[in-house]
Amino acid sequence: MEPKTSKSSRTRLKILTAARTTFSEKGFADTTIEAIANLAGVNRAHPYAFFTDKEDLYNATMAGCLQVYKGVLEACPIDEQDSPVTKVRKIVESILKMGTEHRECTDLFRWDTASGNLAFADAYRSGGNFAFSSLVDAIDEGVQREIFRADLDVVDAAMTVIMICFQYFLRREVIESLREQTLEEYFAQPGIKEQITDYCLRVLIR
Repeated sequence: MEPKTSKSSRTRLKILTAARTTFSEKGFADTTIEAIANLAGVNRAHPYAFFTDKEDLYNATMAGCLQVYKGVLEACPIDEQDSPVTKVRKIVESILKMGTEHRECTDLFRWDTASGNLAFADAYRSGGNFAFSSLVDAIDEGVQREIFRADLDVVDAAMTVIMICFQYFLRREVIESLREQTLEEYFAQPGIKEQITDYCLRVLIR
C-alpha cells in the first residue's frame, strides 16, 4: 500500500500543476477551484485539504513559478568585468529565455501584471532572488558610474525593467505574431531581443 504522505504529496502536486495551467490561461479572476480540480482529476473538495481558498492556491502557484524563474536567472552568465549596460542586457535576455522555456509561468506573471494584482511583483521584490538583486546592483553601478540617470530609485528601476519584459508580451502586434508562430520562432527573428533590451536601457539612460 502506498504511504498516505506520498499519496498526499502527489495529489497536492497534481493540484498545483493544474492550477498553474488554469491560472496561466484564464488569470485569477476567471479561474475557479472547480476547474482546477477537474483538470487535476480530483474531487472539487480536494484543493481545500491543502489550500485555504483560491487566493492561497494562487500564491502557492506563484511561489512555484518564482522558484522556476530563479533557477533560470541564476544561470545568467554575468561577469563582474561586464559593464552595467552589458549586465542589464544579459539579465533581460535571461528573462526572455524564461518566457520561451517556461511559458505557463510567463503567462501567469503577465496576467498578474495586467490585472494589477501584483502578487508577482510583491513576491519578487521581497524574495531577494538572484536576478532582482543582480539587476539592482547593475543599475546602481550604472548610476554610480554616471552611465544611468542619477535620479533613479534603483529598486523601482529594476522592477520597471522586469515589468517591461512581461508587458512586452501584451502588445497587440506581439499577440498577433504569436498566433502564427511559437515564442521560440518569434525570438529567433533578427533584432527582436535587441529591441526589448534597448527599450529597457532607454528607461535607465534617458
